[in-house]
Amino acid sequence: MPGPRDTAPRNLAVNRRRARKGTRRRVRGPAGVAGKTIAVGTATNQEKILLDWSERNEKAGRRPVDIRYHPKTSDTHPALRSGRIDAYFGPNPSVVYHVNTAGRTQSIGRFSGGGDVVRGTIAATTKKGSGPVGAYAAALRAVIADGSYRAVLDRWGLGAEALTTSQINPPGLPRTH
Repeated sequence: MPGPRDTAPRNLAVNRRRARKGTRRRVRGPAGVAGKTIAVGTATNQEKILLDWSERNEKAGRRPVDIRYHPKTSDTHPALRSGRIDAYFGPNPSVVYHVNTAGRTQSIGRFSGGGDVVRGTIAATTKKGSGPVGAYAAALRAVIADGSYRAVLDRWGLGAEALTTSQINPPGLPRTH
């Protein structure tokens, strides 16, 4: 959608790392992925974060990340099972779903979709001044207040993405992100 726009966040942008079940390692930042083989989608915020972390590792004298690109998330499942990759870095919903349904992998870290810079959010977006964003934000605030919003997210294992309110046009990612 080109041009000015209004936004109303509906949930936090959360990314997770998934590894084979039984992995004891936890990832808390760049050092946790140094020298590891990590799969990620192309042209995603996860790729941006991983590339940044790899660069920071090199500057700190650690090994860079061996980044592997998979056209489909489903391609990461056999790669994880066979040990061709150490982990997959992707959006929270798909990682949580796979961990909870397949039973062969586990989450080894959770991070903001905005990286280290800002708390990322996922938002409804409309043409600036067109009107619907106010109604959307009000409706979202109502379901947050009555608890049904959190109940739905918790039902699907996505409670980590819950917002406490929806604000119109909150601060976003820097332009360089």
